[in-house]
Amino acid sequence: ATTTTFFFITNRQPKGVLVHSPVVNLSRGLHRGLPKLTQTPVKSYDNASSQKDQIFKDNVDKSFIYRWINKINGKEYLGSTSNSKRRLLKYYDHHSMKLANMHIYNAILKHGHSNFIFQIIEYCNPDECVQREQYYLDNFDFEYNILSTANSMLGFKHSEETLNQMKGRQNALGFKHSEETLIKLRENQLNKKHNEESKLKMREAWVMRKLNKTPGSRGQIRKSPSFDNRGKSIIVTNVEDKTITEYNSLASAAKALKSTTGTIRKYIANKSIFKSKTRENNEIIIKNYVFSYKDE
Repeated sequence: ATTTTFFFITNRQPKGVLVHSPVVNLSRGLHRGLPKLTQTPVKSYDNASSQKDQIFKDNVDKSFIYRWINKINGKEYLGSTSNSKRRLLKYYDHHSMKLANMHIYNAILKHGHSNFIFQIIEYCNPDECVQREQYYLDNFDFEYNILSTANSMLGFKHSEETLNQMKGRQNALGFKHSEETLIKLRENQLNKKHNEESKLKMREAWVMRKLNKTPGSRGQIRKSPSFDNRGKSIIVTNVEDKTITEYNSLASAAKALKSTTGTIRKYIANKSIFKSKTRENNEIIIKNYVFSYKDE
C-alpha cells in the first residue's frame, strides 16, 4: 500500500470540555502539549470504508500499533492489538461501538469510515504491543485517546453525576446475585400462583401447540382424509343441563374442547368430570362434562 503524509491545522478543544454520555463521562483527550506523531506508517489506507477488505486481508492474525486519523478535523487515535481480527471487527460493528461509547467509536459513527484514514504504525510481537503503545502515548498527543496508560483504565475518572447514577445500581452485565438472593428468587417462583385467567391462557396455548404439531413431531395429531370419521364416536355430556354432543373421533372432541386426545382418554377411563374453561365477554365460563364412547 502507498504511504501518504497528512498535515492538519486544527483548533484543539480546551481542557474540561464535556462530551455527553448517558453512562460515563469521557471528559477530555490527551491534550498535553506534546507533538503530533509524524512517523511514516508501515501501511496507510486513505479510505477505511472502501479499503476495508484490504485492511483485513493485509493485517489479519498480526500484532501491531495502529492509528485512526479523522480527515475532517485531523484528530487521531492510537491503539494496539495482539488479536487483529477481533479488534478490526469491533471497529466495523456499529452495535458494539454504540455500546462501548468511546471517543473514537463515536467519531467513526458520526463521520463514517470513509472520512477516516487507518494506519499501521509498526508491526510487533504480541507481548510487545502494550509496551510499544505506551511509548507513543508517552511522547505524542492523540485527541481521541482519553487514557495515558496503555491497556488500562488508569487515569480515567467518572464524573460526579455518573458516579451518583451508578451508586446502588445493579449492572446486569457480569452482576451475580448472592446465594441468599438466589434462594429468595427461587422460593418466589415456587410459591407463585397464577390467577384463573392466566391459567386459562397457558392451557389454551399448550393445547394449540399440541393440536398444531408439525408432521412427524412427537404428540402429533395426524390428519388423514378420514380424520373426522376415524375410531369410535365420543359422547360428551354436559353435567349441568344434560346436553349431549356426539363427536366422530377423539381428535374432533379434543379439538372442540381445546384439549388433547390423551386427556379425553384419561377422563373416559377414570369416569371423572372434566372441567372446561372458556372466555366469553372477558368472563371465564366453567362447564363440567363427562365423556364416554358411543355404544358403551
